[in-house]
Amino acid sequence: MALRLRYIGARPYTEFMVNGVMIGFSRGMERDDIDDDWIREQIIPAIDNGVKMWEVDDLSSQAQAQAMAQVLVEPEPEPEPAVSEIVEEVEVTDATSGDVLLDGGFEQSMTRAQMMSWCSERGISVQNTDTKASLTEKAREFITGASE
Repeated sequence: MALRLRYIGARPYTEFMVNGVMIGFSRGMERDDIDDDWIREQIIPAIDNGVKMWEVDDLSSQAQAQAMAQVLVEPEPEPEPAVSEIVEEVEVTDATSGDVLLDGGFEQSMTRAQMMSWCSERGISVQNTDTKASLTEKAREFITGASE
């Protein structure tokens, strides 16, 4: 069992000897490297008798409680979609997204400046206020021949 000792006393610093080793605590400091048997023999009886400068936490019970809480809190994973559903989704997305207009080399992943340059090279009128969406629409019209 692992015990954690926390100093919450009124003084800003305290120290004491444990098995020949000087141990120091500042207010609010926690340590879990102190011998558990010493804590059980010296600190816990003092706390039971009303001493309010120490708090002892049982780390093993906290770890168990946290593990149990995670089991209770973790939602059940959703089932993965069937392979046929994934294939259909990709096909629909590719057909309708218009991510790439291959005929003219225009791509929606281009920067706005690249889109403006592409349109200007092909004689499509552009304005400084054009957005990527409006440039994409102009390019789509140019490629499909809707503007002719």
